[in-house]
Amino acid sequence: IAVMGFSMVLPFLAIHFVRDRGTSLTAYAAIQTVAGLFAAIVERISGALSDRLGRRRVMLAALVLRTLNMLALGFFVEANAPLAVLATLLVTNRALWGAFEPAASAAITDLVPADHRAAGFGLQRIGINVGWAIGPALGGLLVATYSYSSMFFAVAPATLLGAVAVSRVTGRAARP
Repeated sequence: IAVMGFSMVLPFLAIHFVRDRGTSLTAYAAIQTVAGLFAAIVERISGALSDRLGRRRVMLAALVLRTLNMLALGFFVEANAPLAVLATLLVTNRALWGAFEPAASAAITDLVPADHRAAGFGLQRIGINVGWAIGPALGGLLVATYSYSSMFFAVAPATLLGAVAVSRVTGRAARP
């Protein structure tokens, strides 16, 4: 669910920044590079945090904060905010995804018995792929029907739905 949400907006970011906002491709690439670097740094920190605080807490925090970030992105895109504001929100968004990923993978390791882990990770990968398959199509429909900012407002409840789903997962951590 969370991947589908972000994949709705990601393919259209370059179009919005370059065509609609007049940002150079170099500047857009720099924003995405910084976002990727921050996500990598946060992934490392998040893995340790999920060991200390728990997988669910880290995943929930990342998804709830990402929901708020998506709403802010929609608002600031609609308000035609300066590039620096949008870039900061995009970097934050990617960092929040970086916080979610290691905790989600660790949760599979915790919750799925060792002899079924390959299937558990396979199922996770299928879900990610389905999200990437559906998201851009929904995003294109929203852009064609409404506006670019409408995608962010649609993604926010989808991300929050992901948080609700995470909050309802039950099970005991697998122990060796």
